[in-house]
Amino acid sequence: MVEFVALSCRSIFGVTTSLWSLKPFATQILSIKNLHVIMSDGTSITCRADMRRYISNFGFNFRTIPVPATPFKWSPVLPTVSMKKLDAIYEMRWAKKPNIYIVKVDATDSAISDAGFQYFKECRKVEVLKMNFCDFFTDVAIEHLVSGRPSRTLRNIEIVANPYISDNFIKGINRIRGLQRAHFYFLPCVAEQANAVRSLKASLPCCRVSFPELKEVGYGYGCTIEESNASYPKLIHEITEHKLLFLLANFMLFSVSIKPKPLSLPFLQDFKN
Repeated sequence: MVEFVALSCRSIFGVTTSLWSLKPFATQILSIKNLHVIMSDGTSITCRADMRRYISNFGFNFRTIPVPATPFKWSPVLPTVSMKKLDAIYEMRWAKKPNIYIVKVDATDSAISDAGFQYFKECRKVEVLKMNFCDFFTDVAIEHLVSGRPSRTLRNIEIVANPYISDNFIKGINRIRGLQRAHFYFLPCVAEQANAVRSLKASLPCCRVSFPELKEVGYGYGCTIEESNASYPKLIHEITEHKLLFLLANFMLFSVSIKPKPLSLPFLQDFKN
């Protein structure tokens, strides 16, 4: 997902994972054609070509960036290491990197599975994450998200139209302590919607929470909802024909308990060529 972009620079822009250790997970990303990433310097990146040009502008050559001899592995010991020490290790390893990070990811209409969320774990400055009409990930993806740095940096999260997210995803969202806005809509497997909102407001009192009842197909921005100290402008997004067909097709599969599987897309070869 976001590391589709960071992947090509092998940890230059605030990501410390190894390219090769995450290679098996990369095939879990089906479609990233609509991915939109904003960097901390304001640069907008929407495709691999943009990122390659962006990297070359800093004097880096993808083919000459060193890869660790020992593949990086996610260890249960890592959470016990202080963030200050991890930062020191990172700065030592990437002393010549530019001080630029990924801050916003809009993956609307992209097909990303649970494994793809592991790329977020070492994103150091990501603040905004929009996952609208992305129906290949489940509650497991949220666990991956909050087990890394995004649990400390994320300020805005938006999830709309996902048939597999259940009530359990709230437990993960509650762990994002700095969250300032959370918007959810069209999540049919969340049975206790009112309880979910109460839990979020209790755990994150400074967060603007919106989880309106389903009224029409769209993003749910214009529905009347209860919020703490805030009200959103009325803004209903018209859903395009292809989004509607995509949504209906997947919900028909969901109704007969058939979960669509992402196709293998070994695009990593493109990076090496």
